[in-house]
Amino acid sequence: MLRTQCGGQTASEHRAHGDGSGRATRGRLRSHLGPRTGRAGDRRAHRNGGRIGARFVHHGAVGRERGPVTDGRSRAHRRTRRVRACPCVASRGQAHDPRAADRVRRRVPGGRDRVARVHQGRHGQVQENPPGQDGVIEGRRITVVVPAFDEAPLIGRTLDSIPESVDRVIVVDDASPDDTSERVEARGEERVRLVRRASNGGVGAAITEGYRTFLEEESDEEPGHDAICVVMAGDAQMDPRDLPLLLHPILHLGAGYSKGNRLTTHDVREVMPRTRFLGNIVFTMLTKVAAGYWHVVDSQCGYAAITREALARIDLGRLYPRYGFPNDLLVKLNVARVKVADVPVRAIYGEERSGIRAWSVLPRITWLLWRGFCWRMWRGYVVSDFHPLVFLYLFGFLSSLVGLGLAIWITILRMGYGLAPTAATSILTALFILVGFQNVLFAMMFDMMHNQDLKVVT
Repeated sequence: MLRTQCGGQTASEHRAHGDGSGRATRGRLRSHLGPRTGRAGDRRAHRNGGRIGARFVHHGAVGRERGPVTDGRSRAHRRTRRVRACPCVASRGQAHDPRAADRVRRRVPGGRDRVARVHQGRHGQVQENPPGQDGVIEGRRITVVVPAFDEAPLIGRTLDSIPESVDRVIVVDDASPDDTSERVEARGEERVRLVRRASNGGVGAAITEGYRTFLEEESDEEPGHDAICVVMAGDAQMDPRDLPLLLHPILHLGAGYSKGNRLTTHDVREVMPRTRFLGNIVFTMLTKVAAGYWHVVDSQCGYAAITREALARIDLGRLYPRYGFPNDLLVKLNVARVKVADVPVRAIYGEERSGIRAWSVLPRITWLLWRGFCWRMWRGYVVSDFHPLVFLYLFGFLSSLVGLGLAIWITILRMGYGLAPTAATSILTALFILVGFQNVLFAMMFDMMHNQDLKVVT
Protein backbone atom coordinates (compact mmCIF):
# COMPACT_ATOMS: atom_id res chain seq x y z
CA MET A 1 0.00 0.00 0.00
CA LEU A 2 1.27 3.43 -0.94
CA ARG A 3 2.03 5.36 2.22
CA THR A 4 2.73 9.03 2.75
CA GLN A 5 5.28 10.35 5.20
CA CYS A 6 2.64 11.95 7.34
CA GLY A 7 3.13 10.59 10.77
CA GLY A 8 3.28 7.03 9.35
CA GLN A 9 -0.39 6.96 8.23
CA THR A 10 -1.74 5.55 5.02
CA ALA A 11 -3.53 7.75 2.54
CA SER A 12 -6.93 6.35 3.54
CA GLU A 13 -6.20 6.84 7.23
CA HIS A 14 -5.16 10.40 6.56
CA ARG A 15 -8.39 11.10 4.67
CA ALA A 16 -10.32 9.85 7.67
CA HIS A 17 -9.10 12.85 9.64
CA GLY A 18 -10.49 15.23 6.99
CA ASP A 19 -13.87 16.79 6.63
CA GLY A 20 -15.70 13.41 6.46
CA SER A 21 -16.11 13.42 2.71
CA GLY A 22 -13.07 11.24 2.17
CA ARG A 23 -12.16 13.24 -0.91
CA ALA A 24 -9.18 15.26 0.30
CA THR A 25 -6.84 15.78 -2.63
CA ARG A 26 -3.22 16.72 -3.03
CA GLY A 27 -4.27 20.24 -3.87
CA ARG A 28 -5.48 20.63 -0.31
CA LEU A 29 -2.18 19.53 1.13
CA ARG A 30 0.36 22.33 1.24
CA SER A 31 3.78 22.30 2.85
CA HIS A 32 5.14 25.59 4.14
CA LEU A 33 8.88 25.87 4.60
CA GLY A 34 9.58 28.78 6.87
CA PRO A 35 12.62 30.05 8.73
CA ARG A 36 14.06 27.90 11.48
CA THR A 37 13.68 30.69 13.99
CA GLY A 38 11.97 34.05 14.09
CA ARG A 39 15.10 35.85 12.98
CA ALA A 40 14.09 35.81 9.31
CA GLY A 41 11.24 38.20 10.06
CA ASP A 42 8.51 38.29 12.66
CA ARG A 43 5.65 38.24 10.17
CA ARG A 44 6.99 35.27 8.23
CA ALA A 45 7.89 33.41 11.41
CA HIS A 46 4.40 33.96 12.83
CA ARG A 47 2.79 32.85 9.58
CA ASN A 48 4.80 29.63 9.35
CA GLY A 49 4.86 28.64 12.96
CA GLY A 50 8.22 30.06 13.88
CA ARG A 51 10.30 27.21 12.42
CA ILE A 52 10.56 24.95 9.41
CA GLY A 53 7.70 22.49 9.41
CA ALA A 54 4.72 21.17 7.51
CA ARG A 55 1.12 22.05 8.28
CA PHE A 56 -2.06 20.71 6.74
CA VAL A 57 -4.49 23.46 5.94
CA HIS A 58 -7.45 21.56 4.47
CA HIS A 59 -10.67 21.24 6.46
CA GLY A 60 -10.23 19.46 9.75
CA ALA A 61 -6.51 18.79 9.23
CA VAL A 62 -4.41 18.21 12.28
CA GLY A 63 -0.79 19.43 12.41
CA ARG A 64 1.92 16.82 12.66
CA GLU A 65 3.23 16.11 16.12
CA ARG A 66 6.95 16.53 16.47
CA GLY A 67 8.58 13.24 17.20
CA PRO A 68 12.12 12.28 18.12
CA VAL A 69 12.88 11.33 14.51
CA THR A 70 11.05 13.77 12.28
CA ASP A 71 11.19 16.75 14.67
CA GLY A 72 8.19 18.14 12.85
CA ARG A 73 9.92 18.19 9.47
CA SER A 74 8.56 16.81 6.24
CA ARG A 75 10.26 14.19 4.16
CA ALA A 76 11.17 16.75 1.51
CA HIS A 77 12.76 18.99 4.12
CA ARG A 78 14.76 16.16 5.69
CA ARG A 79 16.02 15.18 2.24
CA THR A 80 16.97 18.79 1.57
CA ARG A 81 18.99 18.90 4.76
CA ARG A 82 20.77 15.69 3.85
CA VAL A 83 21.62 17.00 0.38
CA ARG A 84 22.86 20.32 1.73
CA ALA A 85 25.09 18.47 4.18
CA CYS A 86 26.85 16.82 1.24
CA PRO A 87 30.25 18.49 0.69
CA CYS A 88 29.84 18.40 -3.07
CA VAL A 89 26.66 20.45 -3.03
CA ALA A 90 28.00 22.69 -0.31
CA SER A 91 30.87 23.67 -2.54
CA ARG A 92 28.40 24.93 -5.13
CA GLY A 93 25.33 26.11 -3.30
CA GLN A 94 26.96 27.33 -0.07
CA ALA A 95 30.25 28.71 -1.24
CA HIS A 96 29.52 31.83 0.74
CA ASP A 97 29.42 29.85 4.00
CA PRO A 98 32.95 29.51 5.43
CA ARG A 99 31.83 26.54 7.53
CA ALA A 100 30.69 24.72 4.40
CA ALA A 101 34.01 25.40 2.69
CA ASP A 102 35.76 24.20 5.82
CA ARG A 103 33.81 20.92 5.73
CA VAL A 104 34.90 20.39 2.15
CA ARG A 105 38.50 21.21 2.96
CA ARG A 106 38.63 18.60 5.71
CA ARG A 107 37.79 15.85 3.24
CA VAL A 108 40.83 16.65 1.08
CA PRO A 109 43.82 14.34 1.76
CA GLY A 110 46.23 16.31 3.86
CA GLY A 111 43.63 18.46 5.64
CA ARG A 112 43.86 22.19 6.10
CA ASP A 113 47.63 22.30 5.99
CA ARG A 114 47.74 21.53 2.28
CA VAL A 115 47.65 24.52 -0.04
CA ALA A 116 44.89 23.33 -2.34
CA ARG A 117 41.61 24.49 -3.75
CA VAL A 118 38.66 22.15 -3.87
CA HIS A 119 36.04 22.28 -6.55
CA GLN A 120 33.18 20.16 -7.75
CA GLY A 121 33.87 17.82 -10.64
CA ARG A 122 31.39 16.77 -13.30
CA HIS A 123 30.42 13.54 -11.53
CA GLY A 124 30.45 14.82 -7.97
CA GLN A 125 34.02 13.94 -7.02
CA VAL A 126 36.00 16.27 -4.82
CA GLN A 127 39.03 17.43 -6.83
CA GLU A 128 42.10 19.51 -6.03
CA ASN A 129 43.89 22.29 -7.85
CA PRO A 130 41.54 23.32 -10.66
CA PRO A 131 43.33 24.51 -13.80
CA GLY A 132 44.80 27.97 -13.52
CA GLN A 133 45.10 28.04 -9.73
CA ASP A 134 47.62 26.40 -7.40
CA GLY A 135 50.16 23.70 -8.08
CA VAL A 136 52.10 22.78 -11.20
CA ILE A 137 49.58 24.04 -13.71
CA GLU A 138 48.66 21.85 -16.67
CA GLY A 139 52.00 20.03 -16.48
CA ARG A 140 54.04 23.21 -17.07
CA ARG A 141 56.94 23.90 -14.75
CA ILE A 142 57.12 27.33 -13.13
CA THR A 143 60.47 29.02 -12.45
CA VAL A 144 60.91 32.30 -10.58
CA VAL A 145 63.93 34.54 -11.25
CA VAL A 146 64.84 36.85 -8.36
CA PRO A 147 67.36 39.61 -9.25
CA ALA A 148 69.00 40.95 -6.10
CA PHE A 149 71.46 43.70 -5.26
CA ASP A 150 72.06 44.62 -1.61
CA GLU A 151 68.82 42.90 -0.62
CA ALA A 152 70.07 41.07 2.48
CA PRO A 153 67.33 42.47 4.77
CA LEU A 154 64.50 41.54 2.37
CA ILE A 155 65.69 38.50 0.44
CA GLY A 156 64.47 36.10 3.12
CA ARG A 157 60.99 37.59 3.10
CA THR A 158 60.90 37.43 -0.68
CA LEU A 159 61.84 33.75 -0.78
CA ASP A 160 59.33 32.94 1.96
CA SER A 161 56.55 34.56 -0.04
CA ILE A 162 57.12 32.44 -3.17
CA PRO A 163 54.40 29.74 -3.28
CA GLU A 164 55.31 26.08 -2.84
CA SER A 165 53.76 25.37 -6.24
CA VAL A 166 56.79 27.02 -7.90
CA ASP A 167 59.24 24.35 -9.03
CA ARG A 168 62.48 26.32 -9.06
CA VAL A 169 63.78 29.65 -7.84
CA ILE A 170 66.86 31.26 -9.42
CA VAL A 171 68.38 34.02 -7.29
CA VAL A 172 70.83 36.19 -9.25
CA ASP A 173 73.16 38.18 -7.00
CA ASP A 174 74.37 41.16 -9.03
CA ALA A 175 77.72 41.42 -7.17
CA SER A 176 76.16 42.66 -3.94
CA PRO A 177 78.66 43.98 -1.38
CA ASP A 178 76.45 42.80 1.50
CA ASP A 179 75.70 39.22 2.58
CA THR A 180 72.78 38.59 0.22
CA SER A 181 74.36 35.42 -1.19
CA GLU A 182 75.28 34.10 2.25
CA ARG A 183 71.71 34.47 3.46
CA VAL A 184 70.37 32.62 0.44
CA GLU A 185 72.85 29.77 0.90
CA ALA A 186 72.11 29.55 4.62
CA ARG A 187 68.50 28.66 3.89
CA GLY A 188 69.55 25.41 2.23
CA GLU A 189 66.43 25.11 0.07
CA GLU A 190 66.61 22.43 -2.56
CA ARG A 191 64.55 24.31 -5.15
CA VAL A 192 66.61 27.53 -4.82
CA ARG A 193 69.65 28.00 -7.07
CA LEU A 194 72.06 30.87 -6.46
CA VAL A 195 73.84 32.54 -9.39
CA ARG A 196 76.56 35.06 -8.57
CA ARG A 197 77.72 37.67 -11.05
CA ALA A 198 81.36 38.70 -10.96
CA SER A 199 80.57 42.39 -11.54
CA ASN A 200 77.56 44.62 -11.18
CA GLY A 201 75.76 44.98 -14.49
CA GLY A 202 72.38 46.37 -13.50
CA VAL A 203 68.94 44.93 -12.97
CA GLY A 204 68.55 44.13 -16.66
CA ALA A 205 71.79 42.16 -16.72
CA ALA A 206 70.72 40.20 -13.62
CA ILE A 207 67.36 39.30 -15.16
CA THR A 208 69.04 38.33 -18.43
CA GLU A 209 71.40 36.04 -16.50
CA GLY A 210 68.40 34.43 -14.84
CA TYR A 211 66.75 33.96 -18.23
CA ARG A 212 69.86 32.23 -19.57
CA THR A 213 69.95 29.89 -16.59
CA PHE A 214 66.27 29.15 -17.07
CA LEU A 215 66.76 28.27 -20.74
CA GLU A 216 69.69 26.01 -19.89
CA GLU A 217 67.69 24.10 -17.31
CA GLU A 218 64.65 23.78 -19.58
CA SER A 219 66.56 22.76 -22.72
CA ASP A 220 65.54 19.10 -22.33
CA GLU A 221 61.83 19.80 -21.78
CA GLU A 222 59.24 18.35 -24.12
CA PRO A 223 58.03 20.82 -26.78
CA GLY A 224 54.39 20.31 -25.84
CA HIS A 225 54.90 21.42 -22.24
CA ASP A 226 56.32 24.91 -22.48
CA ALA A 227 57.78 26.09 -19.18
CA ILE A 228 57.11 29.54 -17.73
CA CYS A 229 59.58 31.95 -16.13
CA VAL A 230 58.41 34.65 -13.72
CA VAL A 231 60.45 37.65 -12.52
CA MET A 232 59.97 38.74 -8.91
CA ALA A 233 62.24 41.44 -7.48
CA GLY A 234 64.26 40.69 -4.38
CA ASP A 235 62.91 43.72 -2.48
CA ALA A 236 59.50 42.14 -1.73
CA GLN A 237 57.67 44.71 -3.90
CA MET A 238 55.74 42.07 -5.83
CA ASP A 239 52.76 40.35 -4.25
CA PRO A 240 52.86 36.57 -4.79
CA ARG A 241 49.06 36.51 -4.62
CA ASP A 242 49.08 38.10 -8.08
CA LEU A 243 51.03 35.19 -9.55
CA PRO A 244 47.91 33.25 -10.70
CA LEU A 245 46.72 36.42 -12.45
CA LEU A 246 49.96 36.65 -14.41
CA LEU A 247 49.88 32.98 -15.36
CA HIS A 248 46.25 32.95 -16.50
CA PRO A 249 46.76 34.76 -19.87
CA ILE A 250 49.64 32.42 -20.72
CA LEU A 251 47.80 29.25 -19.74
CA HIS A 252 44.38 30.01 -21.17
CA LEU A 253 44.54 33.01 -23.53
CA GLY A 254 47.57 32.21 -25.69
CA ALA A 255 49.85 34.99 -24.41
CA GLY A 256 53.60 34.58 -24.58
CA TYR A 257 54.40 37.41 -22.18
CA SER A 258 52.27 38.64 -19.30
CA LYS A 259 53.24 41.72 -17.33
CA GLY A 260 51.89 43.54 -14.31
CA ASN A 261 50.11 46.88 -14.39
CA ARG A 262 50.09 48.85 -11.14
CA LEU A 263 48.62 52.07 -12.51
CA THR A 264 45.04 50.83 -12.85
CA THR A 265 44.57 49.84 -9.20
CA HIS A 266 42.37 52.12 -7.12
CA ASP A 267 44.98 52.89 -4.44
CA VAL A 268 48.02 53.48 -6.64
CA ARG A 269 48.02 57.24 -6.00
CA GLU A 270 48.26 56.65 -2.25
CA VAL A 271 50.85 53.85 -2.43
CA MET A 272 53.19 54.92 -5.24
CA PRO A 273 55.28 58.08 -4.79
CA ARG A 274 54.11 60.98 -6.94
CA THR A 275 57.36 61.32 -8.91
CA ARG A 276 57.28 57.64 -9.80
CA PHE A 277 53.64 57.82 -10.76
CA LEU A 278 54.16 60.75 -13.12
CA GLY A 279 57.37 59.27 -14.48
CA ASN A 280 55.63 55.95 -15.21
CA ILE A 281 52.92 57.77 -17.15
CA VAL A 282 55.52 59.51 -19.33
CA PHE A 283 57.51 56.31 -19.88
CA THR A 284 54.29 54.44 -20.70
CA MET A 285 53.36 56.88 -23.47
CA LEU A 286 56.84 56.74 -24.98
CA THR A 287 56.95 52.94 -24.76
CA LYS A 288 53.61 52.60 -26.54
CA VAL A 289 55.06 54.38 -29.58
CA ALA A 290 58.44 52.67 -29.44
CA ALA A 291 57.31 49.09 -28.75
CA GLY A 292 54.01 49.00 -30.65
CA TYR A 293 52.05 47.46 -27.76
CA TRP A 294 49.48 50.22 -27.52
CA HIS A 295 47.40 48.44 -24.88
CA VAL A 296 50.27 48.03 -22.39
CA VAL A 297 50.30 50.35 -19.37
CA ASP A 298 52.96 50.77 -16.64
CA SER A 299 55.90 49.76 -18.79
CA GLN A 300 58.30 50.05 -15.82
CA CYS A 301 56.69 47.21 -13.87
CA GLY A 302 59.10 44.28 -13.76
CA TYR A 303 56.59 41.74 -12.42
CA ALA A 304 56.19 39.59 -15.52
CA ALA A 305 55.91 36.03 -16.79
CA ILE A 306 57.23 34.70 -20.10
CA THR A 307 57.20 31.33 -21.79
CA ARG A 308 60.31 29.47 -22.83
CA GLU A 309 59.21 29.60 -26.47
CA ALA A 310 58.84 33.40 -26.43
CA LEU A 311 62.16 33.82 -24.61
CA ALA A 312 63.98 31.69 -27.15
CA ARG A 313 62.79 33.95 -30.01
CA ILE A 314 64.70 37.03 -28.84
CA ASP A 315 68.42 37.73 -28.65
CA LEU A 316 69.24 37.99 -24.95
CA GLY A 317 72.59 39.61 -25.74
CA ARG A 318 70.88 42.69 -27.20
CA LEU A 319 68.73 43.45 -24.15
CA TYR A 320 69.43 46.66 -22.25
CA PRO A 321 71.32 45.78 -19.04
CA ARG A 322 70.18 48.55 -16.71
CA TYR A 323 67.06 50.49 -15.75
CA GLY A 324 64.86 50.48 -18.83
CA PHE A 325 65.15 46.72 -19.36
CA PRO A 326 61.33 46.15 -19.44
CA ASN A 327 60.93 48.86 -22.10
CA ASP A 328 63.62 47.37 -24.31
CA LEU A 329 62.23 43.86 -23.83
CA LEU A 330 58.84 44.96 -25.14
CA VAL A 331 60.48 46.30 -28.32
CA LYS A 332 62.24 42.97 -28.89
CA LEU A 333 59.05 41.00 -28.22
CA ASN A 334 57.12 43.04 -30.79
CA VAL A 335 59.62 42.29 -33.52
CA ALA A 336 59.39 38.60 -32.54
CA ARG A 337 55.55 38.89 -32.81
CA VAL A 338 54.87 37.71 -29.24
CA LYS A 339 51.41 38.24 -27.78
CA VAL A 340 51.45 40.35 -24.61
CA ALA A 341 48.87 40.61 -21.82
CA ASP A 342 48.54 43.49 -19.37
CA VAL A 343 47.40 42.30 -15.92
CA PRO A 344 46.45 44.58 -12.99
CA VAL A 345 48.63 43.90 -9.93
CA ARG A 346 49.04 45.51 -6.53
CA ALA A 347 51.62 48.21 -5.91
CA ILE A 348 53.71 47.56 -2.77
CA TYR A 349 56.18 49.99 -1.24
CA GLY A 350 57.67 49.23 2.15
CA GLU A 351 61.20 48.90 3.49
CA GLU A 352 62.88 48.70 0.09
CA ARG A 353 65.42 51.30 -0.98
CA SER A 354 65.58 52.68 -4.50
CA GLY A 355 68.20 54.97 -5.97
CA ILE A 356 66.25 55.48 -9.19
CA ARG A 357 64.88 58.95 -9.85
CA ALA A 358 62.40 59.02 -12.72
CA TRP A 359 63.32 62.47 -14.01
CA SER A 360 67.06 61.76 -13.85
CA VAL A 361 66.76 58.71 -16.09
CA LEU A 362 64.21 60.28 -18.46
CA PRO A 363 66.76 61.46 -21.08
CA ARG A 364 68.52 58.09 -21.09
CA ILE A 365 65.28 56.08 -21.38
CA THR A 366 64.00 58.45 -24.08
CA TRP A 367 67.13 57.87 -26.16
CA LEU A 368 66.83 54.11 -25.56
CA LEU A 369 63.24 54.10 -26.76
CA TRP A 370 64.06 56.22 -29.82
CA ARG A 371 66.72 53.74 -30.87
CA GLY A 372 64.32 50.88 -30.18
CA PHE A 373 61.63 52.55 -32.26
CA CYS A 374 63.95 53.00 -35.24
CA TRP A 375 65.16 49.41 -34.94
CA ARG A 376 61.56 48.12 -34.80
CA MET A 377 60.59 50.13 -37.91
CA TRP A 378 63.57 48.73 -39.82
CA ARG A 379 63.24 45.11 -38.73
CA GLY A 380 59.47 44.91 -38.55
CA TYR A 381 58.33 47.00 -41.52
CA VAL A 382 61.29 46.87 -43.92
CA VAL A 383 63.34 43.70 -43.41
CA SER A 384 60.84 41.12 -42.12
CA ASP A 385 57.78 42.66 -43.75
CA PHE A 386 56.80 45.82 -45.57
CA HIS A 387 54.23 48.40 -44.58
CA PRO A 388 53.78 51.94 -45.95
CA LEU A 389 53.51 53.36 -42.45
CA VAL A 390 57.31 53.71 -42.41
CA PHE A 391 56.95 56.42 -45.07
CA LEU A 392 54.22 58.11 -43.07
CA TYR A 393 56.44 58.16 -39.99
CA LEU A 394 59.44 59.35 -42.04
CA PHE A 395 57.66 62.18 -43.86
CA GLY A 396 55.71 63.08 -40.75
CA PHE A 397 58.83 63.50 -38.60
CA LEU A 398 60.68 65.42 -41.32
CA SER A 399 57.74 67.73 -42.06
CA SER A 400 57.19 68.38 -38.37
CA LEU A 401 60.87 69.20 -37.82
CA VAL A 402 60.91 71.62 -40.77
CA GLY A 403 57.73 73.29 -39.56
CA LEU A 404 59.00 73.64 -35.99
CA GLY A 405 62.31 75.01 -37.29
CA LEU A 406 60.51 77.64 -39.34
CA ALA A 407 58.32 78.55 -36.37
CA ILE A 408 61.38 79.06 -34.15
CA TRP A 409 63.09 81.16 -36.86
CA ILE A 410 59.99 83.36 -37.28
CA THR A 411 59.76 83.83 -33.51
CA ILE A 412 63.40 84.91 -33.27
CA LEU A 413 63.01 87.40 -36.12
CA ARG A 414 59.83 88.83 -34.63
CA MET A 415 61.01 89.13 -31.02
CA GLY A 416 64.71 89.78 -31.58
CA TYR A 417 64.73 92.03 -34.61
CA GLY A 418 61.13 93.22 -34.89
CA LEU A 419 60.72 91.78 -38.39
CA ALA A 420 57.26 90.48 -39.23
CA PRO A 421 57.13 87.34 -41.44
CA THR A 422 55.27 87.41 -44.72
CA ALA A 423 51.93 85.73 -45.10
CA ALA A 424 53.42 83.06 -47.35
CA THR A 425 56.05 82.19 -44.73
CA SER A 426 53.43 81.86 -41.99
CA ILE A 427 51.18 79.70 -44.14
CA LEU A 428 54.09 77.48 -45.20
CA THR A 429 55.15 77.00 -41.59
CA ALA A 430 51.66 76.03 -40.49
CA LEU A 431 51.31 73.70 -43.48
CA PHE A 432 54.53 71.83 -42.65
CA ILE A 433 53.44 71.37 -39.02
CA LEU A 434 49.89 70.24 -39.86
CA VAL A 435 51.00 67.80 -42.56
CA GLY A 436 53.71 66.41 -40.31
CA PHE A 437 51.38 65.77 -37.37
CA GLN A 438 48.76 64.30 -39.66
CA ASN A 439 51.22 61.82 -41.16
CA VAL A 440 52.43 60.79 -37.71
CA LEU A 441 48.87 60.23 -36.49
CA PHE A 442 48.03 58.13 -39.55
CA ALA A 443 51.19 56.09 -39.00
CA MET A 444 50.21 55.46 -35.38
CA MET A 445 46.77 54.34 -36.45
CA PHE A 446 48.22 51.87 -38.99
CA ASP A 447 50.69 50.65 -36.35
CA MET A 448 47.82 49.97 -33.94
CA MET A 449 45.93 48.03 -36.56
CA HIS A 450 48.97 45.98 -37.51
CA ASN A 451 49.68 45.01 -33.89
CA GLN A 452 46.07 44.36 -32.92
CA ASP A 453 46.61 40.59 -33.12
CA LEU A 454 49.35 40.84 -30.46
CA LYS A 455 46.89 42.19 -27.88
CA VAL A 456 45.58 39.73 -25.30
CA VAL A 457 42.46 40.92 -23.49
CA THR A 458 42.32 39.73 -19.88
